[in-house]
Amino acid sequence: MKFDRCFGCMEEIHGYPCPVCGFDPAQAAAPNYVLPYGAILNGRYIVGKMLGRGGFGITYIGFDLMLQRKVAVKEYFPSGQVSRISPISTELQWLDGEQAGQLRENGVRACLREARKMAKIGDIPEVVRVLDCFQENDTAYIVMDYVSGKTLMSVLLEQDAMTWTQAKEIFVPAMQAMEQVHQAGLVHRDISPDNLMLTPDGRVMILDLGAAKDLAINKGASSAMVVKGGFSPPEQYAQQGGSGSWTDVYAMAATMYHSLTGIVPPTAVDRMQGEPVNWALLETGGVPNHVIAALQNAMKLNARERTQTMAELLSQCQSKSAHASRPGANHSGSQKKANAAVIGLAVALCAMTVVLVTLFVKAKPEPQPAPTKTVVQAEPTVSHVEPTIAYTKPTAPSSNQTKPTASTVPEETQAKKPAVNVNDIVSFGHYEQDGNRSNGAEAIEWLVLDVQGNKALLLSRYALDAQPFHKKYEYVTWDTSTIRQWLNGTFYNSAFSEDEKTIMERTTLLPDRNPYIKCDSGRETADYVFLLSLEEVDAFIQSNGNIDKDALLCYPTDYAVQQGTYKNKDTGGCWWWLRTSADDNLAVCSVNSDTIIDYHDGTVNSPKAGVRPAIWVSIG
Repeated sequence: MKFDRCFGCMEEIHGYPCPVCGFDPAQAAAPNYVLPYGAILNGRYIVGKMLGRGGFGITYIGFDLMLQRKVAVKEYFPSGQVSRISPISTELQWLDGEQAGQLRENGVRACLREARKMAKIGDIPEVVRVLDCFQENDTAYIVMDYVSGKTLMSVLLEQDAMTWTQAKEIFVPAMQAMEQVHQAGLVHRDISPDNLMLTPDGRVMILDLGAAKDLAINKGASSAMVVKGGFSPPEQYAQQGGSGSWTDVYAMAATMYHSLTGIVPPTAVDRMQGEPVNWALLETGGVPNHVIAALQNAMKLNARERTQTMAELLSQCQSKSAHASRPGANHSGSQKKANAAVIGLAVALCAMTVVLVTLFVKAKPEPQPAPTKTVVQAEPTVSHVEPTIAYTKPTAPSSNQTKPTASTVPEETQAKKPAVNVNDIVSFGHYEQDGNRSNGAEAIEWLVLDVQGNKALLLSRYALDAQPFHKKYEYVTWDTSTIRQWLNGTFYNSAFSEDEKTIMERTTLLPDRNPYIKCDSGRETADYVFLLSLEEVDAFIQSNGNIDKDALLCYPTDYAVQQGTYKNKDTGGCWWWLRTSADDNLAVCSVNSDTIIDYHDGTVNSPKAGVRPAIWVSIG
């Protein structure tokens, strides 16, 4: 069958690249888990490129051959349970075992059941209509209206924070629509900036009800966990979470907070462990006090104390009489019982965390004594090049260490020019670190991890900035990440002079496989600045007897903290990105603030991780 439409936008074309959207299948290799371009489902729907992926499924642009119109096709594809047999196949391979088979059967059945229920709320203008649902390829599919526009996430990436005047034009209709969804007996469970679409004609559309659950059967019942860091409330982290309208209220308020501040709020787990929400950011952004109070009420960790309905949240946002402490008249039980519920959930979450750590992380290495060598080494230089690498004595950071200071090279040592040694601390390049731009950028200190001939591998001693691994919550690998672009663009050009760049080596980085999680490793790259991989951390730090093991503990600079890097109040350290992919390529490996390596759970768009660059430089 001849199909003269673009797989990227489904507009009529006569050849690629598409003159409408620029899409070219030959230049846009699809991830190996998606349906192949041109696959036909149910005898009438042609599948194009992937539009997005969530915890429960993959959404594609499609075309209805019968009605000759664009559609969106959602494939039930739960993370960690299923894979594609091959990149050119529509067939799926599910996990083996009786329990896994039952999960698949229950999931497919629930997906179809909820699609049929969603079809009954098609009269809500702000909710994407369900047009069809069916079972094929050993899974379920939902066909919906195709909605063009920009997600709220895309808008926020372009303009950062919104004013309350701008935000209420989006969230008032969104809250009104979700109240109708709840009245119809459904809870979304996945409200976030990437599930609110802003159309060219100014409407707000609620996307991806694929994680929706029936309120009538979900109060206290066990269900598959749907979690999106920063936006999901505590009950979504528990197998017996009992989601309800209050679950969506928390997520909507968290989405509003992100829109008004440009910052993703701390995850519910982090909040339960003491990390606060920075409400002051709303005040400095000019958000009215009654709106701040409404968001505080809606984001209470205890579901019983939280604002219960979208109508109530909307009322508080519109009424200047809202207060941050809600009366408990609508809730049974004493305050002691409410507190006990939070404590009980915290205990359950901690127990889950212990299990995950046991399965996926290595034990924290024993701290090593601070290095005692006192030789201060001078800088080797490349002939014809002025840039230098200055050497300083390694010292144990003080308890309140938050920033490096510029190093100096004593005159009496400059003539010796000894060789570079592993575990030396050197300074090279400059970057803002003390948070005071008026005094200029400070020298960057680096830890020497390896020396090979006339080249040395350097790792930043401190976390220099705060950046998400990828700005959008979507499938990503190192080669396609925005942090790679930032490191080799903005950072590279601001941290190093043109002369300094001449002794920096462009390094070929091979895809690094995650030995604990099945995921795509990406493609080979060539970079001047990069992040360490799991393999490199093991080889150059954990298995290297010449490196102090506390090198895994990374302190953020004052500037990095100002930019949003989370600082552990106990260790003074931060968690920092590695480049190795993790869960379904929606997460990436990292080193925690207590030096434990996390092999699976660093959400790619988290803005709180520290950036610890690595470089190879010429030293001869």
